[in-house]
Order: sequence, then structure tokens, then C-alpha cells
Amino acid sequence: MRLTDVQIDGFGVWKGLHVESLGENMTVFYGQNEAGKTTLMQFMRSMMFGFASERRDKYVPPVYGGLAGGAVWVRAPQGHYEIQRHVDPNRHADAVGDLTVIDADKGDVYGSAQLASLLSNIDEPIFNNVFSVGLQEIQELGALNNTQAAEHLYRLTSGMDRVSLIDVLRDLHKRREALWSDDANLTSRLAKLQSRKQSLTREIEELRGKSKRWSRIAAQAKEASVRIADLQAELKRVERDARLIEVAMQLAERWQNRRAISQQIESIGKLPDPRDVSVSKLDEFNQRIAQQQERIEQLTQQRNKVKREANELEFQRTI
Repeated sequence: MRLTDVQIDGFGVWKGLHVESLGENMTVFYGQNEAGKTTLMQFMRSMMFGFASERRDKYVPPVYGGLAGGAVWVRAPQGHYEIQRHVDPNRHADAVGDLTVIDADKGDVYGSAQLASLLSNIDEPIFNNVFSVGLQEIQELGALNNTQAAEHLYRLTSGMDRVSLIDVLRDLHKRREALWSDDANLTSRLAKLQSRKQSLTREIEELRGKSKRWSRIAAQAKEASVRIADLQAELKRVERDARLIEVAMQLAERWQNRRAISQQIESIGKLPDPRDVSVSKLDEFNQRIAQQQERIEQLTQQRNKVKREANELEFQRTI
């Protein structure tokens, strides 16, 4: 991927700057101190990786006003693209900002995923150390002695994804010491793992014993469930029989009375035909019987009265 055009809407001292048709092999920007060369490089970094806090604090808002941000045009194997990025006014602290990637040939609009693909997933530290070395990085390198500078350059040129061979060897040595340390003051990782293994083995044995116990309890619970089902069925049968016996006891006296009445009816003999019986005559007979019973009761009362009066009379032998 290479840059073809640059447009700065506002960034630091720059406003409305448009640089077209950058050279295919090399483009040199030159000027006096404080002319804005470093600002231009920091703008390129912001377009690629966003407005980091240190860049935002130093270059935003622009000195001469306006919306902070701009656009760069790049040509890559995927095609020709325009990368636009501005500081989001509603989320000023957002490092990503308002990002848009436009396919200059087709007009399709993309986001950060397409930009990462154009950059081959290179992050900002690699870009700064390998592809965009600024005066600050050179000054930091100049402050190192020969050995440190050589080691730093070796890291940049021999490492993959910012991890150098020296760092890998040191990390491996450190990890090996952590695994196999014989220092009495340090507990190696293998010893910790062995202790952990023994603890887990004991825990597994305890759980296995509990599992066997659980199996026995489960079998007993299943057997108890079957027994409970049988008892419930037996209970239903007994309750049904009890209800039958209760009903029979309630009907026993009535049943005996029915038998006695049936025997009386049989002793009477053959009853007259209901059609030969007059209800009005029956009512008349019943009324006459009631009158006779009332008269008998009155005569009985008179007889008892006369008897009492007779008992009260004095007995005269002469009479």
C-alpha cells in the first residue's frame, strides 16, 4: 500500500492543506523548524490508527479552527481507496473518531475492518518503529549507548509482531526457571502442579465414593417409589371397600325393616285390586275411625272421673 494524496481539513497548524500526486518512489517534505513536518507525520499516523490521547492533546483542536481530521488516498492490491477520519464532536475522547473507508473505483463504503486489511493488520507500534520513524524516535535511539542501540535495532529488524528473538530467549529462560527452579525460596511450577494433582486425585476419590453412595441411594429411592405406588393402589382398594361397608351398615336397618314389612304383607294375603278401592270411601272410613277414637277417649275420661268420684264417697254399711 502507498499514499497518493493527502488532505488536511484541520490538524495542529495545518488547515485546508491538500497534497496531490505523491511520488511513486519517494516524496521529500522539507522546511524550517516548526514548519509543520512532524505535524504532517502525526496526521498520517492519526489517519491510519486514530487520534491517540497524546496526539489529540497536542494537535486537537486545530490552531486555526475547523473540524479536526482529513483524508488520505492510498493505492493497494485491493484497489484505490479514500480513508477519511475526523474527531467525533459528540465523543471527543474516542480515539477511533468518525472513520470512513471509500472504494474510489466502486464507491462502496467500509469501516475499520477494511482499513485493517489495507494495513495488513499492522498495528501502530510496528508502523511507528518500522515504517514511520520520527524525530522523537531518532532522538530516543541517539540517547542509547552502542550496545543498547544495536539491541534496539536488532529487535526492530529481526522480530515478528514486535517480539524479537532476544525477548523470546529471555522469556524462555525466565519460564524455564519458573518451571525447574531448584531455589529453596521459590516453589517451581511443576511442584505446584504436582501438589495440585494430588489434591485433585483425593477430591476425585472422594467424589467417586460419594457417587457410589448416590447410586445406592438412587436405587433405594426407586424401590421406595415402586413400594409407595403399590401402597397407594392398595389404599385406594381398601378405601373403596370401606365405603361399601359403611353404605351397607347404613342400609342394614332399613333392609331389615323392609323384610319385616314384606312378611306382614305376605301374612295379610292377597290385597284387593287398587281399582276396586275408592279413595273417597277410604277417607270417609278414616274420618269415622278418628271420630270413634275421639268418642272412646271422651268416654274413657268420663269413666275415670266417675270412678274417682265413687272412690271419694263414704261407705255406708246400712245402705
